[in-house]
Parts: sequence; C-alpha cells; structure tokens
Amino acid sequence: MKLFSNSKSKSIVFIFSIIAISIFNNCASTYKPISLQPLSFPVNNIDSAISFSYRYDILNETDNKKYAKHENDLDIRLVAVKFINNSKKEINLSQNISYIIGGKEIIPINRKIIQDKLSQGVGGYFLYLLLTPLVITKTTQNGYGPPEVDKTHIGYILGPGLMIGNMAVASSANKDFSMDLLNYDLSGKILQPGESAYGLIGFQDIGYQAINIKVK
Repeated sequence: MKLFSNSKSKSIVFIFSIIAISIFNNCASTYKPISLQPLSFPVNNIDSAISFSYRYDILNETDNKKYAKHENDLDIRLVAVKFINNSKKEINLSQNISYIIGGKEIIPINRKIIQDKLSQGVGGYFLYLLLTPLVITKTTQNGYGPPEVDKTHIGYILGPGLMIGNMAVASSANKDFSMDLLNYDLSGKILQPGESAYGLIGFQDIGYQAINIKVK
C-alpha cells in the first residue's frame, strides 16, 4: 500500500484511514485487578445461618470496560458476593447454598467458562499485518530533470509491532483476569463459624434480577 503526496492518492489515503481506524478501535486493553474487601456490600439476604450480599457491574466499576462489554454482549453477569457464616457450624458454599433468581434455582457458571467467554481475543490482532505493505512515498521535482522518489517502508515496523504489542497486552490482561477469578472462586469453599468470604460468581441470562440464597 502506498501513500503519495499528489492529489491522486486521496482515495488510497481515505481507504487506509478507514482500515486503520477500524483496527485501532479494537486495541487491547489492560486489566485492573479487583479488590472486593474494601467495597461496601449492603446486606440482601440474612437468616440464622448466613448473611449474603452482592454487587452487580463489578467489571464496569473497576474500569475493565472491554471485559464488561463482553459480559453485556453475551448476557453474562459477573457478580461480586459476600457471605458471613452466622451459625455455629461450617457451611460449604458449593453444597449448602442455592441461588434463587426469578423464583427458581440458578446454577452459577463454571469459572473456566467465564474466563473463556469474557477474556479478550488474541488471534484477531494478526489483522495488524495488513499494515505491513504500507509505504510512504514522497516525490520531489527538482528543476527540469526526472522527479526524485523517496520511499519509506513503515509497514515493516508498524504492522508486526502493533500486532505483537497488542497480543502481549491482551495475553497479560487475560492472565490477570484469570487470577482474579481463581482468587475469588468459591467452589468448594468451606466457611467456618463467624468467618466471611468474598467471591466472584457468574450467571447466564439473568439480567439484573434480585439474587437470593437458600441454605440447604
């Protein structure tokens, strides 16, 4: 692809600009780790055994916009939750707790599925290689002789550079996201009497309905 200094190149420049804008709008973004402990959790469900509270939109609140967009596009809700064991017995948060949404029991999504669904795609950044043929051509007319043509092959650096950079950012961000999901995974978590636990739980197709729990 070439960019010329004369007016005949305007259509080429326009096409290149459209391609460049389209690609740049899909740049990778970093991931900002989530810290649930400092957040306020208004109590939603409390009984003699356990207190339960939750927050929607945790990805938006922590400014992880690309992950939040995937969440909305796929109608998945990643919910921040807090439990307090008020009983004198241990409670297994996987075996002893049911989530009631819209009047029926909803099973949380497996952590690995959430990770796969909401993570940033990496392979798409190969599209930056479309910029590899880019050449900036400058034509200078000196006197009556033939014009001097100066070519700069910026695409050799621009295309692969943007591809590698974005793939690295996306991969690192996905790794951080995966660590948050692992650190706040409540699967098999046993809550001792008086103990609190924070977690991230995913649900499919629930909108923003109220979430209640039932102790089995």
